[in-house]
Amino acid sequence: MKENEQPISFLVPIRNGLTYLNRFKTIINNNIGQQDEVVIIDDGSTDGTSDFLKTWAEEQDNVRLLKTSGVGLVQALNLGLSQSANRWIARFDVDDEYEPNRIAAQRNSIKSGTVAIFSDYEFIDELNVRYGSMSSPIFPNPTAVSLANSSRTAHPSALYDKEAVVESGGYLEADYPAEDLALWLRLINYGDIVSVPELLLHYRLRKNSISLQHRSNSMFKKQELVSKAFHLKSNFHYCLENFDTIISSYNKLPLSNQRKILFVRDLLSVTDNLKLQMKYRSYIMRKTTKLLLNPAMIFEVTALNLNKLRRQKLRSSLKD
Repeated sequence: MKENEQPISFLVPIRNGLTYLNRFKTIINNNIGQQDEVVIIDDGSTDGTSDFLKTWAEEQDNVRLLKTSGVGLVQALNLGLSQSANRWIARFDVDDEYEPNRIAAQRNSIKSGTVAIFSDYEFIDELNVRYGSMSSPIFPNPTAVSLANSSRTAHPSALYDKEAVVESGGYLEADYPAEDLALWLRLINYGDIVSVPELLLHYRLRKNSISLQHRSNSMFKKQELVSKAFHLKSNFHYCLENFDTIISSYNKLPLSNQRKILFVRDLLSVTDNLKLQMKYRSYIMRKTTKLLLNPAMIFEVTALNLNKLRRQKLRSSLKD
């Protein structure tokens, strides 16, 4: 079977997602192929989600429903992973929005040696107001380096190789609430992680979401994980040695200036988190000075910072 014909299992953990399920069902049906399946783990829902999912699974043969009693995200994910019939697994979250070509675009990027595929995404709120985009690094070494920032490889956008994920240990309770980043950091030892330069995910910032409830703990855990990820050094040195080539490769892509700026920020994050020699930071800053001679780049830096501030204000308001 050709790589771009691989059947895919959609992995969907849910707890109390009734508000979004009608829309989500449409999203799934727009993405699913004849050989694909949807594996839904209902982790102790109490809001009517269970009845909706039961009816959905009865209506569609390619939808399988697993029920757990509030075991938590990590155990729910591992259960769904173990029960998925296909080698390639696509993560979906019920409250997010996805483009109808999400799976087609990522499926086309499956190649020998690739273990995970991400995409560009944007932030939205409950009213679908946009709060900025997050472009992806695309290539293997820049994507590995981007893990030091942890924001460019969104978990709900991931398509990954089940065999590699299981071999790397799957999702670990000890890594919660940064279980996804911990997995990606292990996974880069098993093959390439890459991304599709298309906006395929609309990541929703909403009240009572797991990511918002555990954000401070998640940020602390992520910093701890990255500070111990010394295996990123080889990817970092590759990116330094090929800095100009990587920067040039973004020229003909959408969000090219944003990709360049985030690539630089990722490199700086590695130097900070791994406490590398100051000469590396100085080298990166010299390269960045040349980039910023372009007024369009200065505009992009400003836009990135303003959107980050807008997201911070939104998260603060959602906590109140």
